[in-house]
Amino acid sequence: MPPTSSETLTLPPEPGSARAARRFVRRQLEAWDCPELVDAAVLGVSELVTNAVVHTRTPVALRLRWSAPRLRVELSDHSSAAAIGARTLAAVGGHAGLSAGDGDGDGETDGRGMAARQATSGRGLLIVASLAQRVGETIEDDGKTVWFELDAGQAEGTGPAVIVQQRISAPAPAPPGPARPGRRPVAVRLPAVPVGLAVASDDHLSDLTRELVLDAASPLADRLLDALAAVGGCFPYDADWRERLRSARLFGNPHVDVELSADLDRLAALRRVADLLDEAEDAMRANRLLTLPAPVPVRRFRRWVVEEIAAQLAGAAPGPPPATLSSPARPATPSGSDPDDDGTFVDVGDPVQLIARLRRELGVRKRLLEERAHVAETLQASLLPPELPAIPGLAVAGRYRPGGADVGGDFYDVFPLRGRHWGFIIGDVCGKGPGAAAKTALARYTLRTAAMLERRPADVLAVLNDALLQRAEPESFCSALFARLRRAGSGASGELFVAGHPRPLLRRASGEVERLDSGGALLGIMEGDVARRVPLSLGPGDVLLVYTDGVTEARRGPELFGEDRLVDVLAKAGSSVDDVAAAVEDAVLDFGDHARADDVALLAISPGGG
Repeated sequence: MPPTSSETLTLPPEPGSARAARRFVRRQLEAWDCPELVDAAVLGVSELVTNAVVHTRTPVALRLRWSAPRLRVELSDHSSAAAIGARTLAAVGGHAGLSAGDGDGDGETDGRGMAARQATSGRGLLIVASLAQRVGETIEDDGKTVWFELDAGQAEGTGPAVIVQQRISAPAPAPPGPARPGRRPVAVRLPAVPVGLAVASDDHLSDLTRELVLDAASPLADRLLDALAAVGGCFPYDADWRERLRSARLFGNPHVDVELSADLDRLAALRRVADLLDEAEDAMRANRLLTLPAPVPVRRFRRWVVEEIAAQLAGAAPGPPPATLSSPARPATPSGSDPDDDGTFVDVGDPVQLIARLRRELGVRKRLLEERAHVAETLQASLLPPELPAIPGLAVAGRYRPGGADVGGDFYDVFPLRGRHWGFIIGDVCGKGPGAAAKTALARYTLRTAAMLERRPADVLAVLNDALLQRAEPESFCSALFARLRRAGSGASGELFVAGHPRPLLRRASGEVERLDSGGALLGIMEGDVARRVPLSLGPGDVLLVYTDGVTEARRGPELFGEDRLVDVLAKAGSSVDDVAAAVEDAVLDFGDHARADDVALLAISPGGG
């Protein structure tokens, strides 16, 4: 192991870069004889590179710096938008210690806490923070570097992760002369911007761009993503103001005054994005995209910002936003044809026109949701066995509940193997929609085929891991469990192989519930051995329960259903596998919110049957 060393890899803004980065890190750390750091470093780099590909669309430089006993991993891109913003800091447990000033010092904040465990966004940085001792970024005018540090000999996830942010600005230029409209930047002021609409606009744009990144075949993807890159990845304002608006929402401020710099080049770039968003709206209404169309107030808000910038560049004084964005302060010029919004604004004093518009909007959404639900139901049915087989000496019951209108990524299957063994698989693929359905089909049929052909049961999950790594797509990973069982007298015996999947539970005939060993790594993240073997022996009356994380992560407000509650339900359920499956399903549905965020899948297995 060398005392100091450094290696650099430059990567293009393509989905396959995450896979190349994982291989580079693994190979380099093995060469440096740092095996205990490989898994954490590979997972952290995979998250950072994927985020860069999705959000910055610029080339990145990956640097590994080893100075015993510390490994520092740095990822530099050409976007000056902060990766650690207000929303991320709130998710990881605070923002009071953030330093984003002149670069004279670093700000630090505790990166682990209850907020981090309950966060529903910023998961990439949360994963990195859970692995590393320190995480941070250095932001300059021409780009940023996001980094994390791992200490050899210190277990990952121990102690509070420190989050550091440093902003280094170029020296202030000499005071400019009188501003003139044209190519010279002009200070633009947008007074009383409605924070809720601004954040809703950003959320919708994030959903749309993420879908386009994952669906590179869409003819709109490259054009819109390139246009967004030309304006710094944000629309209709810059990344700095996006974070300020999110901070305002966290603190309950309904309006903020936005000040930014713009010129005719930026205005042209903003109008280009607006044109492409109108084209995307047409695709969303035609059901060619999964993202729902933006609400009319969001579309009006975007247009108002662009036209207000245009007006101030032409010499007009700053104007406030229209009241409820229904009566503009100055006429808005539509940037494209929109059958739902012809560029005129409805006067809220005219209830007939307002109600007619609302009915049209609701009708379009209702038809779209009905069509999507039908497609999702049909597609989901093709990803699960039509019925579970009758197994000599074993009883099995399964349950599946979708978490929404889109097809989900949970799956299970039961099938015969050689030597009177039976195979049981259950898994959870990342994401929803057709992309997730394709990966779910790949996972289910790859595991089924591998289980039938592979001589070594331990290789079954490795085959799927290799298949997912070869796809070279962002978020192409899943958790899975493979069980291989056969009847043994009045009981059953076999083995489990677990890869990043929730811990199986075994209820003995006495009523005692055992939490079986779990572990392994998510499939599709890293190369090498990913599954953990668990020997299994079932006696008469014993019940094995395997399930996806939609069971334990069902929510009631901030509260999770949790493994302890599941153990209690299993201990009190009836004796048959049908009783167990029904009891768990009912308990999860009774506990969770009606708008479930995740699918629920489970299998209950017990000696018995014909």
